[in-house]
Amino acid sequence: MILNCANPNCTADFLNLYEGEWIVIELPDRTVQRYWLCGACAPHLCVVCDPIEGVTVVSRPAIEKSGDRERFDCEDSARRAA
Repeated sequence: MILNCANPNCTADFLNLYEGEWIVIELPDRTVQRYWLCGACAPHLCVVCDPIEGVTVVSRPAIEKSGDRERFDCEDSARRAA
């Protein structure tokens, strides 16, 4: 059960389904993991499945600056839960 924001620097508790962003990531071994970013973190952060670091939270601007959109592509790495 998800209790708080996936951002390790955030203390927001999960309170309802309508705030923030749900992320569902299927790992290479077909394991499915679910994450939630609170409403304050979701516009600025993304949960990605990085082949080097594993599942991690990265800033959206860092993804753009890295030039490695394929490695850190939020849309390809995670299916947004409706």
